[in-house]
Amino acid sequence: MRLANIVCVALAIASAGCAHRPYAEVTGERTAKSDPREEDVLILAVDGLYRYGGALWENVDPGLRSLVLTTRRGGSNDYGHTSSLVELDAKACMRYQFVALHRSAFDTRGWEVVLRKVEPIPGCVAEAPPKPKSDG
Repeated sequence: MRLANIVCVALAIASAGCAHRPYAEVTGERTAKSDPREEDVLILAVDGLYRYGGALWENVDPGLRSLVLTTRRGGSNDYGHTSSLVELDAKACMRYQFVALHRSAFDTRGWEVVLRKVEPIPGCVAEAPPKPKSDG
């Protein structure tokens, strides 16, 4: 009996770990490459936590987030030569696509962050469905 109780508790803990928490996604990868002034951005930090080398996308908790972004244009030693601090009020189950808009197709330093697209994340559930009311 004792072993059965331990197994039940372990299964309950394991299944609780599979529960999905709502999240938001931040991406710096361009989907359309028609404007030669646009470039991917790297996410260098979220809420003060820096990532070595940066990332093209990051899942974040919903709420107010501080992002440090930099352009990918330029040589690998040039990453981080300029960065931009962006405040984002991330909503659950939403994807935020940022790009770097440069002054010209050949400019590596003059750029600004542009929020290009905000869209729902397919399959993500922001809130649990309401429980049916019992008539009892």
